[in-house]
Amino acid sequence: MKALIDAEIIVPEQARVGNAVGALVGKGIKRIEIIIRPSSMENPDQNFLVFTPVGRKKFEQYRTAVEYSHKTGEELILNSMKDFGLPEGSIKIGTSVEYLSPPGWKQTPMETKIIFVGICTPGISLN
Repeated sequence: MKALIDAEIIVPEQARVGNAVGALVGKGIKRIEIIIRPSSMENPDQNFLVFTPVGRKKFEQYRTAVEYSHKTGEELILNSMKDFGLPEGSIKIGTSVEYLSPPGWKQTPMETKIIFVGICTPGISLN
Protein backbone atom coordinates (compact mmCIF):
# COMPACT_ATOMS: atom_id res chain seq x y z
CA MET A 1 0.00 0.00 0.00
CA LYS A 2 2.85 2.38 0.88
CA ALA A 3 4.18 2.00 -2.67
CA LEU A 4 0.87 3.33 -4.05
CA ILE A 5 0.56 6.39 -1.86
CA ASP A 6 3.13 8.62 -0.23
CA ALA A 7 1.91 8.32 3.35
CA GLU A 8 2.59 6.41 6.53
CA ILE A 9 0.01 3.65 6.97
CA ILE A 10 -0.93 2.66 10.49
CA VAL A 11 -3.01 -0.49 10.83
CA PRO A 12 -4.70 -0.97 14.22
CA GLU A 13 -4.04 -4.28 15.97
CA GLN A 14 -7.69 -5.41 15.66
CA ALA A 15 -8.16 -4.25 12.04
CA ARG A 16 -8.90 -7.76 10.78
CA VAL A 17 -12.13 -7.99 12.76
CA GLY A 18 -13.14 -4.32 12.56
CA ASN A 19 -15.10 -4.63 9.33
CA ALA A 20 -16.85 -7.79 10.49
CA VAL A 21 -18.02 -6.11 13.70
CA GLY A 22 -19.15 -3.04 11.77
CA ALA A 23 -21.17 -5.22 9.40
CA LEU A 24 -22.85 -7.04 12.28
CA VAL A 25 -23.89 -3.98 14.27
CA GLY A 26 -24.21 -1.48 11.44
CA LYS A 27 -27.32 -0.47 9.57
CA GLY A 28 -28.42 -1.76 6.23
CA ILE A 29 -30.38 0.73 4.11
CA LYS A 30 -32.24 0.16 0.84
CA ARG A 31 -34.31 2.77 -1.06
CA ILE A 32 -36.72 2.08 -3.91
CA GLU A 33 -38.97 4.42 -5.92
CA ILE A 34 -42.09 3.30 -7.77
CA ILE A 35 -43.95 5.66 -10.11
CA ILE A 36 -47.57 5.47 -11.28
CA ARG A 37 -48.75 7.47 -14.30
CA PRO A 38 -51.86 7.42 -16.47
CA SER A 39 -51.05 5.70 -19.74
CA SER A 40 -52.78 8.58 -21.60
CA MET A 41 -53.45 12.19 -20.62
CA GLU A 42 -56.50 12.17 -22.90
CA ASN A 43 -58.18 9.68 -20.54
CA PRO A 44 -56.28 10.04 -17.23
CA ASP A 45 -58.75 8.05 -15.08
CA GLN A 46 -58.24 4.75 -16.91
CA ASN A 47 -55.22 2.56 -17.56
CA PHE A 48 -52.19 3.25 -15.43
CA LEU A 49 -48.56 2.37 -15.86
CA VAL A 50 -46.50 1.33 -12.84
CA PHE A 51 -42.72 1.69 -13.16
CA THR A 52 -40.65 -0.37 -10.70
CA PRO A 53 -36.96 -1.29 -10.60
CA VAL A 54 -37.92 -4.66 -12.13
CA GLY A 55 -40.04 -3.38 -14.99
CA ARG A 56 -43.30 -1.79 -16.11
CA LYS A 57 -46.81 -3.11 -15.59
CA LYS A 58 -50.22 -1.84 -16.75
CA PHE A 59 -53.41 -1.62 -14.65
CA GLU A 60 -56.94 -0.55 -15.53
CA GLN A 61 -57.67 1.11 -12.17
CA TYR A 62 -55.59 3.54 -10.12
CA ARG A 63 -56.45 1.82 -6.84
CA THR A 64 -55.17 -1.52 -8.14
CA ALA A 65 -51.96 0.14 -9.36
CA VAL A 66 -51.39 1.68 -5.92
CA GLU A 67 -52.03 -1.64 -4.12
CA TYR A 68 -49.62 -3.44 -6.45
CA SER A 69 -47.01 -0.73 -5.94
CA HIS A 70 -47.14 -0.99 -2.14
CA LYS A 71 -46.93 -4.77 -2.18
CA THR A 72 -44.12 -4.82 -4.75
CA GLY A 73 -42.10 -2.08 -3.04
CA GLU A 74 -42.16 -3.84 0.31
CA GLU A 75 -41.27 -7.20 -1.29
CA LEU A 76 -38.35 -5.67 -3.19
CA ILE A 77 -36.99 -4.06 -0.01
CA LEU A 78 -37.33 -7.25 2.06
CA ASN A 79 -35.86 -9.51 -0.63
CA SER A 80 -32.94 -7.17 -1.27
CA MET A 81 -32.06 -6.84 2.40
CA LYS A 82 -32.47 -10.57 3.07
CA ASP A 83 -30.13 -11.24 0.11
CA PHE A 84 -27.48 -9.28 2.04
CA GLY A 85 -28.00 -11.63 4.98
CA LEU A 86 -29.89 -9.14 7.12
CA PRO A 87 -32.45 -10.70 9.50
CA GLU A 88 -36.03 -10.06 8.34
CA GLY A 89 -37.28 -9.39 11.87
CA SER A 90 -35.04 -6.34 12.21
CA ILE A 91 -36.05 -4.70 8.92
CA LYS A 92 -38.32 -1.66 9.17
CA ILE A 93 -39.86 -0.17 6.03
CA GLY A 94 -40.92 3.46 5.78
CA THR A 95 -43.12 4.68 2.95
CA SER A 96 -43.79 8.16 1.64
CA VAL A 97 -46.04 9.20 -1.23
CA GLU A 98 -45.76 12.28 -3.46
CA TYR A 99 -48.52 13.36 -5.85
CA LEU A 100 -48.07 15.53 -8.92
CA SER A 101 -51.14 17.33 -10.25
CA PRO A 102 -51.64 20.85 -11.58
CA PRO A 103 -53.94 23.23 -9.70
CA GLY A 104 -57.60 22.47 -10.39
CA TRP A 105 -56.89 18.96 -11.68
CA LYS A 106 -59.93 16.77 -10.83
CA GLN A 107 -58.68 13.38 -12.09
CA THR A 108 -56.31 10.91 -10.47
CA PRO A 109 -52.81 12.35 -10.03
CA MET A 110 -50.71 12.89 -13.15
CA GLU A 111 -47.95 11.10 -11.28
CA THR A 112 -47.73 9.25 -8.00
CA LYS A 113 -44.27 8.53 -6.61
CA ILE A 114 -44.04 6.01 -3.78
CA ILE A 115 -40.71 5.90 -1.98
CA PHE A 116 -39.80 2.91 0.16
CA VAL A 117 -36.88 3.00 2.58
CA GLY A 118 -35.87 -0.16 4.39
CA ILE A 119 -33.60 0.14 7.41
CA CYS A 120 -32.11 -2.77 9.27
CA THR A 121 -30.30 -2.54 12.59
CA PRO A 122 -29.51 -6.09 13.65
CA GLY A 123 -29.13 -5.06 17.30
CA ILE A 124 -26.33 -7.46 18.21
CA SER A 125 -24.76 -6.93 21.60
CA LEU A 126 -20.97 -6.90 21.76
CA ASN A 127 -20.77 -7.70 25.49
